[in-house]
Amino acid sequence: MEKNIFRLAQTIALSGMQYYFAEKGTGDIGPGIKLENDIILKRENRLHGRDYFSIFGKLKVPRSCYRLEGYCGVMPLDAQADLPDRCYSYLLQEIMDYLSVRDAFDESKATLEKILGLKISSSRFKVVAQDTSTSYDEFYEQKSPPSPESEGEFRY
Repeated sequence: MEKNIFRLAQTIALSGMQYYFAEKGTGDIGPGIKLENDIILKRENRLHGRDYFSIFGKLKVPRSCYRLEGYCGVMPLDAQADLPDRCYSYLLQEIMDYLSVRDAFDESKATLEKILGLKISSSRFKVVAQDTSTSYDEFYEQKSPPSPESEGEFRY
């Protein structure tokens, strides 16, 4: 019974995410984007779908793309919605990392499937772990030390 209620809650939450992206739109900001070097990228006529995988499940997010031959495409929705580089949500990546630190990738995959019902290949756990391991150093380099007033007293 609890498992059924949890799956129902996941379905409702996934519907909420679909609604969020429907309300957010495709990231269309007009017919073109002007770059710093005065180059104008033109909006393509077709939308580019992107898979987005969260703890609630997987959905396809339609995005407007601005492109010019010889330049990388720009999809404003990625920045507007703070989409991660990979298709996995930040929270799902964090959970995958946590599981991968504790267990082998195959065991991590099995745990995630058992708890959340999500089927993610164990090779994806490895890729996410490799990607996020490089961002920890960046995080701590940018993090300022705590103020002395916020620290406690050290006693022997």
